[in-house]
Amino acid sequence: MRYRFDQGQSVSKRRADHEGAIALNSHITPEIRWDASALEADPVELAKAFNRSIHGLAKRLPAAARARFVMALDSELYGQLGEAAIALSREQGDGLHPKHRILRYHDFFVERIGKGERVIDLGSGVGALAVSIAAKSGARVHGIDWTQRNVETSRMAASTAGVEATCTFEVGDITLARAEGRFDVVVLSNVLEHIDDRERRLSMWRDWYEPRRMLVRVPSFERDWRVPYKKELGVEWRCDPTHCTEYTQDQLKRELADAGYRVTECQAMWGEWWCQAERRW
Repeated sequence: MRYRFDQGQSVSKRRADHEGAIALNSHITPEIRWDASALEADPVELAKAFNRSIHGLAKRLPAAARARFVMALDSELYGQLGEAAIALSREQGDGLHPKHRILRYHDFFVERIGKGERVIDLGSGVGALAVSIAAKSGARVHGIDWTQRNVETSRMAASTAGVEATCTFEVGDITLARAEGRFDVVVLSNVLEHIDDRERRLSMWRDWYEPRRMLVRVPSFERDWRVPYKKELGVEWRCDPTHCTEYTQDQLKRELADAGYRVTECQAMWGEWWCQAERRW
C-alpha cells in the first residue's frame, strides 16, 4: 500500500483508504510506504495529510478495532515524540530532552536538598539532575547508572559545571551494586517505575544507605483518561514499554509506607507524581 502526499489528495487518499480496508479485511498487515515527495512537504501539512489518511482507514474499521487501532497508534507515536525532541536538542545545543527545561523538574529536588547534605541519585542517567543538585544546592552528590556511556557523559557534565569534586558517578546496577557510604537523601527520578519487586528494593536502599528522606518522581497512571482506557482495550498503555508499572497516588504511598517511609509531600504535576518521604524508623 502506498500513501502519496501531494496536491491530488482526494484521489490518492481514497485509493489508499480502499487498499488499506481490503488488506485489513483480508487479515494482511500491509506495508505502508510514503512517497519521497513527502520529505519536501511542510511538516504541519504533512501531519494533516497523514491524519486524513489514517482517519480514512480507521473509520472503516469495526468500532472495537477502530478504538484499539487509534489508541495503539497513539502509543506508538509517543516514543517518537521524545526521540524527535532530543534529536533537535542535539542539533541546537546540549542534547537533553526538553522536558528538563520545560518541566523544570530539577527544581523540585534542588529546593528540598540542603547545603552539605549527602545525596545518592539512583539511576542517574546522563547526570543532568545530579549536577544541578550539586551546583545549586551545594550538596555532595553521588550518581549510579548502569551504562559506562552515561557515566562518562555525567562526569563531563560535572566537569563543565565545575562540580566534579562534589558530584561523582559510578557504573553499577542499583538493584545489585551498593555504593560506599551513608547518605542523607535518596533521589529516584523516573526510576522506580522501571523496577520490579519495588517494596523490597526500597527497603534494601533504606538499609544500605540509611537516608532520612527519599525524593521520588514517577509517571502517574491518572495523568490522562487514555491510560486506563488503553489498558481496558488491551493495547500498550505505558508511556515507556520498559515500565513495570505507572503509579496511582495510593500505590506510591503504599509502597513507600511498606518500606518504612511516611509521605510528607505529594504533588501531581505534568502527569507525574512528585513525592517527599521521611523515614519512620
